[in-house]
Amino acid sequence: MHVADHLSLDELQSLAERQPHKRCFLRFRAVILALRGRTAPEIAEALGVSRRAVQDWVARYNAKGTDGLADRPISGRPPLLSALQIEQY
Repeated sequence: MHVADHLSLDELQSLAERQPHKRCFLRFRAVILALRGRTAPEIAEALGVSRRAVQDWVARYNAKGTDGLADRPISGRPPLLSALQIEQY
């Protein structure tokens, strides 16, 4: 699996450790494992996600660097709770 060389392995690991959200952390781990030569099915099994998700995350990283691993805006009905209320729960 090809991974663009936006950052070194050490830099990616450092950023992954600072990720507050599990979803973002998983995306960074997928890229790190791909850089280490693991295949998409191996990464998917190790992280408990689908093979397609791994391929999408690596493709997003290749296209946009670490910005591609951030959460994208989601459409749909706006939340009934304010951001402050969401943080409290």
